[in-house]
Amino acid sequence: MQLSTKIFKMLFKDKFKTVNWFFMVQLLAATAMTLPSPEMIFNNLAAIFLFLSFVFDALYLIFSSLRSEKLNSNQTWRLIPVNDRQFYLANILSSLMSYIYFGIIQIITYLALIVLQDITSNFILQDIKTLGNIIKDVGVAETIGFLALIVLIGLTFYLPVSLIDFSGEAIGDFLPTNSGKFMINLIRIIILVIICWIGFQVFIHLVWPIIERESFREIALNLGEYLPGNLTAFLITDIILLVTNLLLITKAVEAEPNK
Repeated sequence: MQLSTKIFKMLFKDKFKTVNWFFMVQLLAATAMTLPSPEMIFNNLAAIFLFLSFVFDALYLIFSSLRSEKLNSNQTWRLIPVNDRQFYLANILSSLMSYIYFGIIQIITYLALIVLQDITSNFILQDIKTLGNIIKDVGVAETIGFLALIVLIGLTFYLPVSLIDFSGEAIGDFLPTNSGKFMINLIRIIILVIICWIGFQVFIHLVWPIIERESFREIALNLGEYLPGNLTAFLITDIILLVTNLLLITKAVEAEPNK
């Protein structure tokens, strides 16, 4: 257990540095995009930074998930005297924690930019009162549930990538050598299509109703309407994917020296 904790800390430290680089690039990009209108720099910077947060979150999820998969099959890491299940959990959890850390520093930075914007426009007291009313109306339980939903959504992105990689390797071991590589790629494409279809259905039936709300306040005040269903759906999906991946990496996936 102590060894797996050390592995988690080592992996998270490396991913922590990567997150900082992503954050710096995002902040520099947002600043550069405000240069054409320096007289409204704080107003534009907060809005642009918020927009880029969605873009950079997606980019980081893609980058970190692919990087995590290389570690899962890396022979050097897999030679560490810890079982494959513990290593996979340490790898996935360190990726998830880095994703959460990225979101936290984005939120803090956005709020800081909003404060600067309000100071320059004399609206800070009004905005603080509005935020306080929203938190009061929503409630602590719903706020915690919403944050948990964001974490589960991030985990739902990492796990299918592992499933595609592991299942392709596992099934490929039972195929002829000549056609093995082609069949592995074909199987991975089929699984990817299935996962995308499931993701699309989740988006249409669970996520889109949230987006249709007219304002953040309306979303916040209606958390109780969609939150339980979303939490349940993503939690069940994550558990199924996690258990499947743990079985595959333990029983059917071998480390490769050049991966």
